[in-house]
Amino acid sequence: MKCLALLGLGIMVLQAQQVQAHTYLAESVPADSAVLVEAPKEIVLTFSTDVRLTALTLQGSSGEPQKLGPVPEETEQRVLVAIQHNLVPGTYLLTWRAVGADTHVVSGEIHFSVLGSSSTLSNRVLPEP
Repeated sequence: MKCLALLGLGIMVLQAQQVQAHTYLAESVPADSAVLVEAPKEIVLTFSTDVRLTALTLQGSSGEPQKLGPVPEETEQRVLVAIQHNLVPGTYLLTWRAVGADTHVVSGEIHFSVLGSSSTLSNRVLPEP
């Protein structure tokens, strides 16, 4: 009986380690739900492990795709992709998909808004209400 209990505990620990080992998005610029005074010039995604980014799209509130620079082909923990033109004020949806070092596919969405330029508030993030 003790052996079964120890075996069960061991299996639970291994499963917990596997769950923790999966790749996840640790940080993004812009951050999810950010309200920006000035439009970003690039997208920066930082993951928990090295990934190969397989898809990245940016859509405005009209649903029209925004032009982005090329997605890097090599595996990296921090991925930087340029935005090819100035974003107009509005809301945006960034969707991404990547393959982690553990070969699992991960994906997600980041929503952000651009209010427009201001000489006194240039490039600052406004606090959430």
